[in-house]
Amino acid sequence: MKAAPDWLARSVDKLRGTAAQPVAGAAQRPMAQRLKATLRRGPEALSPHVLRRLMDDLQAAASEQLSEVEAAKHAQSVMDWYASATDAQKADLWLLMCEEFGPDAQRIQAVRLQLEQARNPGEMTQAEIDLRKVLVSARTRLLQRFSVPEGGMRFLIDMRAELLKLPKSDKRFVALDAELEHLFANWFDVAFWSCAS
Repeated sequence: MKAAPDWLARSVDKLRGTAAQPVAGAAQRPMAQRLKATLRRGPEALSPHVLRRLMDDLQAAASEQLSEVEAAKHAQSVMDWYASATDAQKADLWLLMCEEFGPDAQRIQAVRLQLEQARNPGEMTQAEIDLRKVLVSARTRLLQRFSVPEGGMRFLIDMRAELLKLPKSDKRFVALDAELEHLFANWFDVAFWSCAS
């Protein structure tokens, strides 16, 4: 008997509720393409519809225009979703955060040029201030906003623990892990807390 085509086998598995989880590190479309799509493809854990809904909440949580309280409501919505997500679905969220919430390369380039062309200490100081601002990515703001709701710090610590369990050869989540490491280093600086007490 001839084997069923792969797409048919996956469809039958989905109907039976036994669909295979996406393989870690499997080739996927970039998030920008997946957000514009109508259907998931291959090993993608989340449908484009779910990705867009998560993206809306993530953007609102990272928004500079929203108050801490309003942004925290959106962060809480993502945290609630995350609590029941599969490992593959969490990985899709991490990819979304890595690919869509990084620093704005064009703004960084513009400020770098401003810094290079500074002619006096005042211009140099302003360029330095601007550079510090543009280096704070939307991902940084997003992670900071996750710390606001009750249980938010625990959420971030657990997320970092999950990231650390991934194989070192999987480089897709390096930016998110580095951002979390940097935030934790700032938040939990032993010297700072010993001076504050």
